[in-house]
Amino acid sequence: MTSSNPRQKRKLPDFLTEGPFIRTFIPKANAEQFIANYIGQMGGEVQYDFLFEKIDSRIIAIKSPHGSVSVLFTDDYDALPDYTKNTRAMYYGDIRGALDAARSAGLKILQEFTKTPGGAQGRIEMAPGYNIEVIEVAPELLRP
Repeated sequence: MTSSNPRQKRKLPDFLTEGPFIRTFIPKANAEQFIANYIGQMGGEVQYDFLFEKIDSRIIAIKSPHGSVSVLFTDDYDALPDYTKNTRAMYYGDIRGALDAARSAGLKILQEFTKTPGGAQGRIEMAPGYNIEVIEVAPELLRP
């Protein structure tokens, strides 16, 4: 028999509602080919697709039963900050709750709650070179 301790610390999964989405970076010229091939071969559908002008990029999420992806299409990968380049997975969830849980566990917070054209995001370092991103998508961008 297990008992729950109300004082027990909550962990990251308590604040994540969907994911992981594998993060990948692809040149902009290959966007349509990637989207068509990924959906055609892996199934699934685009959940959101928007331009992030500040970093001259297009960002999409494709949810598939065979592996979901979050793709940043850019022609200037080297100009991206390290915390972006080292993001390996993305999750939907409660950003503030996830950041608080990570902070309580002693994890490094790389990006506090930040508004973006797609909604909001925060980033957590699991280990040097492996970051996760927690996002909240602007409802108007979600595709039914």
